[in-house]
Amino acid sequence: LNYKIASDFDFFVNCSNKNFSFFYIKTIVSKVSGSGLSDLNRNKVYNEYIRILIRNDRNYLLIFKILIYKYINYFKNVLKLILPNSWILNLLRIKYKHHII
Repeated sequence: LNYKIASDFDFFVNCSNKNFSFFYIKTIVSKVSGSGLSDLNRNKVYNEYIRILIRNDRNYLLIFKILIYKYINYFKNVLKLILPNSWILNLLRIKYKHHII
């Protein structure tokens, strides 16, 4: 594999470039946990996504969007370092007020 984290994204980009057809099915084919490798290494994922897009289809708008997500993630990480834990917990409560925590 060329990519440690984003090889599935590489597969789908390659399929799309070869004009493979995709279609919607009403079946769950995968469940992903929120604490997996890609969540713990979000910036590495973004870097791999960008490399895949540059290598394959050069979709600069999508690359730009990924760069924005990367910098937003960086900003959130900086805030987590400087804000007190009580503030972070309150922000998470607000964010997930409709979810069970």
